Amino acid sequence: MIEQTLIPYWRIDGTLTALGPLRIGNGTVLTGRIPRKVKKGDGQNEDSAVETLGVFIDSTGQAYIPGSSLKGFLRSFMDSRIANHSLIEVAFGYQKEASSAEGRGEGLGGAVTVWDTRIAEPEALPESVADPYWDRTRATCVGSHVVLDRRTRTASDELLFYEEYVPAGIGFDVTLLVEGGELEGWTVDDIAGALLAGLDELRDSPARMGASNADGWGHLEWKPKAVRRMCDKAIANWLSEPGSPLVDHLAPADAAPLLTLGKAILDRKSTATVDFKIDLHFASPFLVNDPSRVKQESGSSDQPNHTPLKAPGGGPLLPASSMRGALRSQAERIARTLGMTVCNPAGKRSERPPAVKTRQDFDKLDAVGRLFGAPGWRSAVRVSDFTLAPESPDPGDPRRQEFVAIDRFTGGGADKLKFNADAFTPAGCEGFTLRGALSLDIGRLALLTDGASGWWNEPLHLLAYTLRDLCEGDIPVGFGRSKGYGACTAQVKLASGVAGNGCLPQGATDLIEGWFTERRNA
Repeated sequence: MIEQTLIPYWRIDGTLTALGPLRIGNGTVLTGRIPRKVKKGDGQNEDSAVETLGVFIDSTGQAYIPGSSLKGFLRSFMDSRIANHSLIEVAFGYQKEASSAEGRGEGLGGAVTVWDTRIAEPEALPESVADPYWDRTRATCVGSHVVLDRRTRTASDELLFYEEYVPAGIGFDVTLLVEGGELEGWTVDDIAGALLAGLDELRDSPARMGASNADGWGHLEWKPKAVRRMCDKAIANWLSEPGSPLVDHLAPADAAPLLTLGKAILDRKSTATVDFKIDLHFASPFLVNDPSRVKQESGSSDQPNHTPLKAPGGGPLLPASSMRGALRSQAERIARTLGMTVCNPAGKRSERPPAVKTRQDFDKLDAVGRLFGAPGWRSAVRVSDFTLAPESPDPGDPRRQEFVAIDRFTGGGADKLKFNADAFTPAGCEGFTLRGALSLDIGRLALLTDGASGWWNEPLHLLAYTLRDLCEGDIPVGFGRSKGYGACTAQVKLASGVAGNGCLPQGATDLIEGWFTERRNA
């Protein structure tokens, strides 16, 4: 047995690569990050620089992941994979509440140390990426988001915002240290092995790090580089080089035994999600605007006023946030039609969903908020980006359409109100198909229900009605719905059966399978 010590016994090095956008915000607001300006309010004609929500930046000016953020993510991820919570407490530490106002609660520092993670091979960063507003010096792009007014179905005033993020394909160097010793029956090898086994399964797990994870952001892949351990030779080498870090002298070790040990520790829980595959069929023009490539006031007249976001391969792209926003908006309309009281995320502060900080706050959420999220409560519905299905006809390059506003007094074209848009247009009557996925986190919905019977009834029915409307073409997506853009129908399939899912009561299973039987017979 290894004695309890603060000396690191294992060192694990690897790379975390972003498989989608990754945002670890630092609370700063950047001005001038993107070359756009916005009009000031109150009738003022002056322009002001667009404000962009920033990310953590290291001393070299590039994005990085703070060790505290990564450690918190790893703790949450490992906690979902290991049934015995005592291992999580030994590995990551804990602080219990004090029994009295004067006393201090019991605590323990974790055995795992996580270093700040910085860009791997910064000199190899690409000169350009498909995402908007790429800045190679910061290794970030900027995404724009808008909240739709539930009454006018247009962009809400002052609710357009920009946020910085690291695009897919960027890797970060990771170093994890595990201190020696045995505690609560868990050895240092148990902890290191569990970490390796968990990280090995990270790509295929539902775990997401950072902001907007319900929209697929924060998806990461782990690739190990080296595993090293403490030994007598490492101590001797360290003593022979005074002033050098001890962790740089740990000896290379075979990771296979640790990985085998860790896989035996991980808990094979039954899935807590219901996954759907969704095909959106478009027979009309489709456009989700990319503000980084549109005409500016001082720009070239050849640039369009609206131009589409594109997938890395150049085809049409429906971002997860746009799709989830359209589904939420329709779910709110359905709930109001059924006579339910629903908050308005784009309304006045008094109309918006309450912030969830306690168990009592959760009880105040309406059905839409419980399903699609609220401040302090992550959405139980996760949506992926939608891209061109492999078997779909290719719509080709975007085509330009000219628009003009009509003067309501003269009946002619309004002065200075001519504009245009580039959109993906169906090539022929067959249209084109975008494919994506939706995942319903049943475990999250059940988290704060206290075992109440029928807790699944309201949110599952609401989601079923929303997906029905999507299938029937009642949920247009993207730009210009009043102009006929974004009209689509859908085909929804279960990615896997729900029968035998231990997280679903029988009534919920019957509801889901019955809905799909009805759709097949429709």
